[in-house]
Amino acid sequence: MTMISSLRGRIFLASALLAVLTCGVALFVVNRRVTNEGERSLQREILVSGAIVDQLRTSRTETYTITARLIADSPTLKAAMSTDDPPTVQGNIQKYGPLLNSANLLLVTDAKGRVMATTGDASAAGRLLAGQPAVKNALAGRETISLLPRPNGILQVVTVPISLFLTQPQILGTLSAGFLLDDRLAAQLKENTGSDVAFGMDGQILATTLPRDDDPVLAAHLATTGVSTAAIHGDQYAVLPRPLETAGTGAVALILRSRADLLQSVQAIQTGLAVTAVVAVLLATLLRLDEAW
Repeated sequence: MTMISSLRGRIFLASALLAVLTCGVALFVVNRRVTNEGERSLQREILVSGAIVDQLRTSRTETYTITARLIADSPTLKAAMSTDDPPTVQGNIQKYGPLLNSANLLLVTDAKGRVMATTGDASAAGRLLAGQPAVKNALAGRETISLLPRPNGILQVVTVPISLFLTQPQILGTLSAGFLLDDRLAAQLKENTGSDVAFGMDGQILATTLPRDDDPVLAAHLATTGVSTAAIHGDQYAVLPRPLETAGTGAVALILRSRADLLQSVQAIQTGLAVTAVVAVLLATLLRLDEAW
């Protein structure tokens, strides 16, 4: 007589199937919770990375703003400006280079917006900036933060007026101090946050910690909102766009977090749960089988 033809055998098979079903349901529920918690953890990590990137950039902007005000208020610079002689202004502004070690641009214009002096490796960018609204705003007495796309990154510039305070304030010109959001800064941010970083503007990626052949994939996320997913070199990345604060520029910082660690952790947990479930079912089956015989 076979096992299935006996009552005891049928009870054994029913118990074994129930054990398999119970373990399967438990495995599904636990697996789903683990996956969801992993996704929430990834979301928290990328949001924290985005906040750190914002904080570091804001801190640097504040430093440049304060320093630009101090330089613009320098009596020697104002005296040089009064000569209306570009070489004299250039000679004066050169000494402020060490004050902003990471500055990619120092630019001085006169009251008509004419370039009087530039420093750094961004003279072309300085002359481009001279025709921008930032200089016109500063000549009207308003400080401005502006962003300019460059081949090697995004140039963030603080522009302040150079004023002579008499009975009526007289604006002698403007001073701009700027730094690049480039590959080097992106690498520093990655070191601090553990996330990859890319800077883009006008639909193009201008600086990134990822290989440049991934630029088209990243560029597609410049206009997105919230956390999305990108496939890069066979890896899945969570992507968070952080618009840079100057309105209307289209400049965006992308924060990218690889899903590889998450997937490996989830797979390891899934494997452990599956092995545990199989062992549990086998033990239950052997015990029932022993009882059936």
